[in-house]
Amino acid sequence: GNIVITSDAAGSVDYSVQLVQAGLPMLKGAEYRLSFDASAEKERTIITAVTAPEAGWIRYLKDTKIKVGPQKKHFDFTFKMNDADDPAGRLEFNLGNQNSTAAVRISSVRLEMVSAPQNSSGKKSVLPDGNLVHNGEFQEGENRLAEWSVSAKNGAKFQVTNTDNIRKFRAEIPRTLKSGLFRKEYLLSRELNIF
Repeated sequence: GNIVITSDAAGSVDYSVQLVQAGLPMLKGAEYRLSFDASAEKERTIITAVTAPEAGWIRYLKDTKIKVGPQKKHFDFTFKMNDADDPAGRLEFNLGNQNSTAAVRISSVRLEMVSAPQNSSGKKSVLPDGNLVHNGEFQEGENRLAEWSVSAKNGAKFQVTNTDNIRKFRAEIPRTLKSGLFRKEYLLSRELNIF
């Protein structure tokens, strides 16, 4: 449930002792949230960052020094990715050159996209996972329909619902039945399970 980082020496630079996850897809214009829990056997500092090793070591999340100690703490940082799309982003925890070799515990690490990029150019790009369909899980934008075109005519209504993390596209289409001299209004309702 956690990783324990121990070291024999502090080293001369912050990355002398380092925990890394590389290959993180980062999209220009997206907002991200990094969150994790951390503690240490004694009071000390560590540095976290989200970087670009293949783009001149840009800091998407700037080097952020935090204090940790025996009590586990939750940390949460939000940042906007303002540089070009990068399929090789990198999450770093740097423990070197912090005047301490106290062991550090890290757990519950998450890097989440909390806001999708706005498509200002009108051109769509291939998503980092290779998908050409944007907002394929119907979770972004107004009414969860960013990037989708849905038209409602003659009184039709539509929405995407989200109940217990199950998303459905619901369309309500009024129809008129003609039978001899009578007309009857009825509502055709369809739901499409999305997720």
